[in-house]
Amino acid sequence: MWNKLLTTTLKEVLGCACNGVEESVLLCRSDTSVCYICVYVDDILLASSDKALLQKVIDGLCSKFDARHLGPAHLFCGMVITRNRKSRMMHLSEAAKIDKMLEKFGMDNAKESRVPLSECMKQGKEESDEELVVQYQQLVGQLLYLSTTVRPDIAHAAAVLSRYMSKPAQEHWKAAKRVLKYLKGTRTHGLCLGQHEPVSANAEMGLELTGYCDSDFGTDVDTRRSRTGFLFLLNGSLVAWYSKLQKTVATSTAEAEYMAVSACVKEALWIRNFLGSLMNGTWDGIPILNDNQATLRMINDLNSVSRSKHIDIQHHFVRERAVRGEVKFHYCPTDTMLADYLTKVLPSSRFEEIRDALHVVKKQE
Repeated sequence: MWNKLLTTTLKEVLGCACNGVEESVLLCRSDTSVCYICVYVDDILLASSDKALLQKVIDGLCSKFDARHLGPAHLFCGMVITRNRKSRMMHLSEAAKIDKMLEKFGMDNAKESRVPLSECMKQGKEESDEELVVQYQQLVGQLLYLSTTVRPDIAHAAAVLSRYMSKPAQEHWKAAKRVLKYLKGTRTHGLCLGQHEPVSANAEMGLELTGYCDSDFGTDVDTRRSRTGFLFLLNGSLVAWYSKLQKTVATSTAEAEYMAVSACVKEALWIRNFLGSLMNGTWDGIPILNDNQATLRMINDLNSVSRSKHIDIQHHFVRERAVRGEVKFHYCPTDTMLADYLTKVLPSSRFEEIRDALHVVKKQE
């Protein structure tokens, strides 16, 4: 009801419009500029290069609701926002939440860990203690939240641990606390957003979107399902990531990668549509990088059906999108595959290399 009231008021009073892709983001346009309105329940974030339009939206909101303008955004939904206007960079972190988690679970004096996970796990056979189940669910729930906001570096660990919510064993509880040890050593790390890479002259609206897609064949020891991992960079900044077990068992590495690419393309199309709704642009030919040559042949060679005819038809839409030119697939050597740490446990040096390359770093003073 609240969301309906808010959006209706914004439309009637300010002439705002939903973007048609994400209902929590509205647009208020003038003849020459636009104000982006991001809504999460009763927290509202505004962004515009036009100060007059920005003030118009603020005044409109305050006139209709018991609202307060808190000035430049420094905190939103628990995320600390630190801006460096000179370098045109923004850092998002949640150190305070991590500190509370460490205290709650008695890990504030624990030894730090360089990586979130150190080994694969399997379903426990013994019955779980009720108190352990509650604590485990509370901890993993908070890890999942962090992993979807500002800490993509624990996305794989949180996704793996969430598999055991109903029946955690002591090894799962120990692994979950290891993630806390990792967070203790990286509590001030977060997403650094900005233009990290030069943009080519033909980039649509000055924005370049690039996807990295990977899978780990048969990674789950209980079901032998493979794990999909992908991420997207916008001008070099990490804007989307995903780590999840595939719904069916793949019979080969190439098939697992093919199914991962299918999920990746769906996300690419959503991001393309979202950007288009915000900026009235079209992003075709989105590059998606994958490190499996056999998979790329399956996608690009429409006459090659012997290896893929048994794969569910839902995954074959990637070929259609490639033919349309909406996405383009490229080979990426495994040692430069940035989605690698979303699919498997990695040595600490490799894990930190990818984390730094994705600009999940400490806040710069």
